[in-house]
Amino acid sequence: MIGRLIYSTKLTGEINVPQLDDYACLALKIASVCSLPTVISGIKLCDGLDEIKDTTERMGGSVSLRSGKIKVVPVKDKEAAFLAFFDDDLNMLEACMNRSEGDSEEETGESVPLFRDGDYFFRGRVDDKALIALIIGTVFYSNKANIMLSFPPGNTEYIDLSLSLIRSFGGFVETNDYLTYTCSGIRKLIGGETVPLEGDWNIAAFGLMCGALGYQVTLKNANGSFSVQNGAKILQPLKRMGYVLEKSIDGRMRMTTPAETFPTQIDAEECAEFLPYMILMGSLCGGRTEIFNISDSLSKNVSDRIVSTVEEFTKLGVEFTSPADGAFQIVGRGNFEGGTKLDCHNDFIIATTLILATLRCKKSNTLLNCEILEDIYPD
Repeated sequence: MIGRLIYSTKLTGEINVPQLDDYACLALKIASVCSLPTVISGIKLCDGLDEIKDTTERMGGSVSLRSGKIKVVPVKDKEAAFLAFFDDDLNMLEACMNRSEGDSEEETGESVPLFRDGDYFFRGRVDDKALIALIIGTVFYSNKANIMLSFPPGNTEYIDLSLSLIRSFGGFVETNDYLTYTCSGIRKLIGGETVPLEGDWNIAAFGLMCGALGYQVTLKNANGSFSVQNGAKILQPLKRMGYVLEKSIDGRMRMTTPAETFPTQIDAEECAEFLPYMILMGSLCGGRTEIFNISDSLSKNVSDRIVSTVEEFTKLGVEFTSPADGAFQIVGRGNFEGGTKLDCHNDFIIATTLILATLRCKKSNTLLNCEILEDIYPD
């Protein structure tokens, strides 16, 4: 098994947070079918965006890059453009849709339009991108519709990001539980303003953690500390521990370490995906940091990640206690000795956590099973 040797070192410099390509592509598609021209900031053209740009311009719109921003002039035939952008996603919906009695083509002898007022029921699982395409379509074509799912989406972060984006273009969508969505076409998709896109908060969170560990690392293009992305959820527990988020006028951000940090209590659901980062910071704080509410409501992926992280930090000499069911305490110890082999379990969050932990070790560590870093971010 090939490992990667990581040394304890001092970090300084700037991290340019990459864009989320799926999110950027969706923004460009929506902008192309809005009523008014829209400027999108925090976006750069890439292979996926070039294809959307070509389709927009072929149908009479335009996409131009100016001063690091993209201006989109929408097409005139918005219905044709909408179907061109989302046809593949929408085709996946038909097989799992349960139309109400009397609506079917067999019952009425007439074709039922996909987009209409009323209720949509889905018995089977719905692809996340297909769901978002349907939501955009109901906002675009209908006055009011309710979409009801039997199963929650596979990636709620993608759903949150996409709904936030739809709202930023003027669309109205409400959901409380990811199973029911109320879509209103009253406001339609207007556009006409500058829409800032967030960067990838997987990388932003890593950069902020570097700053929290005492290194001079600044983030560029993170675009906002109020993101719905999972990576942004580390901010509140870090603030309770005493760490300070600094933001400059030009949009740069960094996390700084105060003279004194504090242990805290962290609800496992508060930042479930990034709990390994909290385990790291609890290990470095004085006193005992408690993580509680570790229940069946957490996904198997999150639960496995917690167990694996505790195993690896135990190798670094960290002590964990269990004062109650569904909770454990981390006994803070400052720096780590290091000089050991750590298993990343081919998990991005665990891998980056162990890299950060190694920066606070006296000796270098060998990280095993960290190929996922190159798989997710080959550049």
